[in-house]
Amino acid sequence: MTQDELLAAIQSLVSGRLDILRRKQHDYAQGDDAFSNFRTVAAVAGVSVQQCFVVWLATKVVRLGQLISNGKYPQNESIRDTLIDIANYAELFYVWLGTEKNNPSA
Repeated sequence: MTQDELLAAIQSLVSGRLDILRRKQHDYAQGDDAFSNFRTVAAVAGVSVQQCFVVWLATKVVRLGQLISNGKYPQNESIRDTLIDIANYAELFYVWLGTEKNNPSA
């Protein structure tokens, strides 16, 4: 693979991830608050939104490890789907932390 091919593949991947994020925001976010679902889960669980992000990321990383090591073919969420979710959760967490009200030291 050439560098140009690599960059084109990543550009296509990012575009696809953004489409998935748009669809999930439509399904999960309420009103104008893009993080409403994260706030609700944090309130129900009695933890911070940051802790929710860490748990979701950890869950996906554990799933990835299981998919790779158990030799089973996934019936529902593929390894690629799991990697997309990890990337999207990481970027959402990054944006969450980047707002002054969520992380004054950011």
